[in-house]
Amino acid sequence: MTRRWSVLLAIVTLCAAPAHAETPDPKAPPAFAALMVPDLTGLWRLDRTASDAPPPGGRGPGGPPPPEGSMHRPGGPDTRVGGRGRRLPDLIHISHGETSISIEDSTGAVVQEITMGEAPAKSAEGEIPVGLGVWKKDGALVVTRTGQRGTVTEQFTLEDQGATLVVRARMTGRDGEAREFKRIYRRQAS
Repeated sequence: MTRRWSVLLAIVTLCAAPAHAETPDPKAPPAFAALMVPDLTGLWRLDRTASDAPPPGGRGPGGPPPPEGSMHRPGGPDTRVGGRGRRLPDLIHISHGETSISIEDSTGAVVQEITMGEAPAKSAEGEIPVGLGVWKKDGALVVTRTGQRGTVTEQFTLEDQGATLVVRARMTGRDGEAREFKRIYRRQAS
């Protein structure tokens, strides 16, 4: 009889163990609880040769240079052009918080905030853009921001075993015109 109880106890233990191991942490934020998310944290440098050219209407490589003496020079705190948002700078630092992700430029100035779970309030003209981030099952982070001029959707994915960050952006204006481009960043030693 004790052997039957031992076998039954072993079966119950084996059946219960996998269910317990797959249960997400109840204290984890909702966006992180159900998925294993990739670690985007770190310093990233743009690989211009692997990235798409900037979309028409934006400045950057191939576009008109900034005015002499302007703070909007390459490598500087050039996250704003005339109070409007622009693409991510060439050197970025990404930090994960419990319910948000912060992207900073080379000076440490925040250029974009990503919140998880709740839709953020719309950013006013000239403020740091704040987008709603959603982790997908394939590990991609999809961020959506809507403003007066339209909607921007960015998809952040890691490739090459975490050495490459691919940012695919789609900008859709109020008139329905859409522009898409891809930027490739390489992980840098901190």
